[in-house]
Amino acid sequence: NELMVIDGLSLVSAYRDPDASDNHRQGQLTCLTGSNNDRSAGQAGSKFASLDQRVAREIASNDRLGSLELGMATHEGNISYVAPLSPLPVETDPSRVWDRVFGLSQGQGNLDAVYSAQGSVLDRVQAEYQGMASQMSSDDRLKLEQHAQMVRELELRIAGMRQLQCAPYANPGEQESEEMDYQAHHALMLDMLVQGMACGATCVATMIHGTLPAELAGVIGGDIHADHAHNSRSNPESMNVMTDYYAAHAEHMAQVMDALAAVPEGAGSMLDNTMVVMLGELGNGEHGYETWPVVVGGGAQVSGWDMGRYLRLAPTTPSLGPDWQDSGTHEPEWPNALAGIPHQKLLTSIAQAFGVSDDSGELVNESGETSCTTASGVEIDLTGTLPMLS
Repeated sequence: NELMVIDGLSLVSAYRDPDASDNHRQGQLTCLTGSNNDRSAGQAGSKFASLDQRVAREIASNDRLGSLELGMATHEGNISYVAPLSPLPVETDPSRVWDRVFGLSQGQGNLDAVYSAQGSVLDRVQAEYQGMASQMSSDDRLKLEQHAQMVRELELRIAGMRQLQCAPYANPGEQESEEMDYQAHHALMLDMLVQGMACGATCVATMIHGTLPAELAGVIGGDIHADHAHNSRSNPESMNVMTDYYAAHAEHMAQVMDALAAVPEGAGSMLDNTMVVMLGELGNGEHGYETWPVVVGGGAQVSGWDMGRYLRLAPTTPSLGPDWQDSGTHEPEWPNALAGIPHQKLLTSIAQAFGVSDDSGELVNESGETSCTTASGVEIDLTGTLPMLS
């Protein structure tokens, strides 16, 4: 009753990327942004901010951490973009996560004495800033003002984080995350995240789980990616392996939801006010995008969505090219010429659930990208919201 499985979406616009040579990377880039590659700066990156960062701007306090980006040691790539071409780094070291979440409020050496003696850096140099601004061009003056604003925001965050009333939490110490047991690593990162959210350190986070160790899917030896994921719809053994693989991922989501449900909040729990979304960079192990499953958990007080359902949406999107990546192979009973509903509609629905002030297509039209066109010239609308959620 706390879950909604959404079946019938697609990363359809990813197929029209002119440089989609790495489907994994393209899927990572677009899954939370709805964007295709922007290579104007000489490197691949999103054209606009990701969903998690837009929600953070709406609900996060300016004297707290805007968000946390956590990952297992095996993670690859970035999914969170704070601005165009500006990916956020993923933290895999538990000790560094502790520093960010608990370090200021639980004291690190003589930090309080240093902070009290230093005071506001910006106040001390304000006259110098104003004198410099009068001698600058308009472009340089804007950069200076932006720098000053960043310093002020940092000061507010430091002051706010020092005042947090978090339960005592021991620093896990420096640990090589690559050498940690995967399950223990996940449990530690999750515990710090939930405890940090409970005391108000942050309210938005992403967790990249990366490639699971093969033994968690019951595989001894071999390469689970090359040997099984790539054959997940043609080889019966690989089908079973990948079913177990994603069951392990589902267990991680259950652990996230259980941890949130254990924290009282208002008349219910933190889970009631927190939306948990499980998604991936691909629709299937053969690098397809045309069917892209998503599981949403909790958040009943946020979204007002009708949970406790398996929502299967009919495929209505025309093919973007002469052939799909998988030579037209779809899930059972899906027409080869069609794909799922563009996933941008789900991103916009989630954004609106958190009060992000936008029109129905804001998540894709910030760069003018409100549609994509098939090889035959059919225009696909990427704006609007997903039907049947409530």
